[in-house]
Amino acid sequence: MINNELPNIFCCPDCRQDIEQSGNFFRCPDCLKEYKIIDGIPVFLTEKKEEFDIELALDKWHHFYENFDWEKEKEKYEPLNLPYIYKHFDLFKKGDIFLELGAGPSFLSFDMAKKGIRVFCVDFDLDILKIAKKHFQEHKIDGIFVCADILNLPFKSNVFNFSFGGGVIENSKNFGKSVKGIFRVTKNNGYTFQTVPALSFFTSLFNLRYGTIPHLPILKQIFSFIHIKILKARHMKYGYEESFTAGFLQKIFKKSGFGKIEAGFYDYNQTVFKKNKLLSKIFYKILRWRFFGDIAFIKAYK
Repeated sequence: MINNELPNIFCCPDCRQDIEQSGNFFRCPDCLKEYKIIDGIPVFLTEKKEEFDIELALDKWHHFYENFDWEKEKEKYEPLNLPYIYKHFDLFKKGDIFLELGAGPSFLSFDMAKKGIRVFCVDFDLDILKIAKKHFQEHKIDGIFVCADILNLPFKSNVFNFSFGGGVIENSKNFGKSVKGIFRVTKNNGYTFQTVPALSFFTSLFNLRYGTIPHLPILKQIFSFIHIKILKARHMKYGYEESFTAGFLQKIFKKSGFGKIEAGFYDYNQTVFKKNKLLSKIFYKILRWRFFGDIAFIKAYK
């Protein structure tokens, strides 16, 4: 069974109607679809075959999480990521509802939950959610885990105070649909903070390493043909992903309904030349140039 109040938050990911809980599954009275609850985690993935981009991301991330050491990885994640994420968050208060998209091991949600935030962790890999849920319970930390595709979020409209996705929306060709879904589930005056690969000279130059597709006419077709048709996705380490300019991101989020929007270079803890302060300083400055930044951020308010 699962918390009885959750059906008031969930909806059918296909038809957006209310759902009912009956034993270990949710049922939609309108379209008659049923969604299992496995080990306390509702699974809202559809049975239909996914598009190539989603299937590839599922496969790559599932292999990435094999033999995953949650405690060890958490210790590495926290100092390298949390300070850089939190400086983009507005002041939050105990009881706020937070959505982590593509949560995987849910390290950010774990830290947020310790601060009294009610966290929802969404990922399309059920196994990594089971691992995260197990460790939350061992630490006596509350969290709600949901197996779902961010293209079809199983939440009612106007639910979350704020949300985060660290390198998530770029994993689908239909990223515009993901952004519209995020807008729908965000409360009025709420916001979302997302990071994605930046489209720059730097990311294009090293494209063969991770197989990122630049979101530009012609270049997109060329890189897609090379990585998907010729190289059979061998170098696409994180599955299908695209890189974007900050300006393009702003247009997509504005088109989806968001109002105030901030976008730019995401200053995270780059570890290149860590032992050489001079080289590290030069590297940081270069990455802040428009044509060299490797990660972009966007923060958008509803």
